Amino acid sequence: MIRKLLYYTFEFDGDSGNVVYIFNGIERANVVRQRFSNDDKYKSSIENVWYWNGNKEKPSIQPSFRMVFPDYTMIHLFVLDGKLDILSDTTIDTSNYRYLNEEEFKSFNDVYNKTSI
Repeated sequence: MIRKLLYYTFEFDGDSGNVVYIFNGIERANVVRQRFSNDDKYKSSIENVWYWNGNKEKPSIQPSFRMVFPDYTMIHLFVLDGKLDILSDTTIDTSNYRYLNEEEFKSFNDVYNKTSI
């Protein structure tokens, strides 16, 4: 199976939230959440929270996000102005991913949460 980025979206909760990445899986999708906040303390923090610019329409998040999967494939990207900037050291397929709006993500979650492995 070739690992592939399928979708991404944002969840907002006041001055923080998550970027949600959805990858293909064997029996169901793999969902990864990247926590962010617009609290200035995260600009130079080593905590597992990224700094967000506070813009819900075009969020930018620092620093880059890098994730290595158990099969040693990897994704490395920046979130800039609400879009993903995939870096050249990424080894998974990122050719056809797309953004899910809030309604689409809710529908995905409804199906995902009812699916069992």
